[in-house]
Amino acid sequence: MRAVAALLLLACSGNSSDNQSLGTNRPAASACATADECAGGTCFGAPGQPQVGNPRFAGGYCTSTTCTVNSQLGCGPDEWCTDLGDGVHGFCAGMCSKAEGLSCARSDQVCLGLGDFGGCFAKAAVECNVVERTGCQPAELCVRIGFDDRELGRCETACDLLHPQCPGNDACYYIRTYSGAFCNTPGTGAEGAPCSCDKCCDPGLSCTPDGTARTCARPCLVVDGVCVGGKTCVPLKINSPWGGCL
Repeated sequence: MRAVAALLLLACSGNSSDNQSLGTNRPAASACATADECAGGTCFGAPGQPQVGNPRFAGGYCTSTTCTVNSQLGCGPDEWCTDLGDGVHGFCAGMCSKAEGLSCARSDQVCLGLGDFGGCFAKAAVECNVVERTGCQPAELCVRIGFDDRELGRCETACDLLHPQCPGNDACYYIRTYSGAFCNTPGTGAEGAPCSCDKCCDPGLSCTPDGTARTCARPCLVVDGVCVGGKTCVPLKINSPWGGCL
């Protein structure tokens, strides 16, 4: 990813320091009120526009929704196409990374993690302080969302894998990065199917290490080791209290 970011830096002269002076043809992450102001033809978050009310796009967010996820195809320099959250559609996000010299142009944005790099999104998306453990309710976990800044977090509803109680259509998943289980958008992987992420399986299943890969399996408590059908309770992560029956 460092090599990709280096190539992007060579392709442009850096982010503008004043999005409001860009007029039309604005790059991803720029402020906007209407789509015709944006180079990508889409303005997220502004009144009357898609994603209105989404805190990540507060103040308007220029982007393109015709890009190829996990690539730069369809995006401009210093931009990356990331998943919108539904596992199908993508959008161009402005990239950020102190190590690569990429910073957010807007004072109302911070650098939030998108995997191997950061994306510029509104400060309104930050709900809690991970280091100080403040900002969330007792039944919630403060999950890190900052890329360079480890204090930036989002409050998630904690849950019990064996007795999940999640709001709406959410399901309970153990997220290895945070060493905790919390409610999230459900996946679609059936029991026994291969999985590539912690929340890729159907509700009631956990993405469990299976040799060099991972498989959707019924959750279990490692300390009890109780699984049906002679299966073994395999820890979801080293020292995790939770496992999956394989």
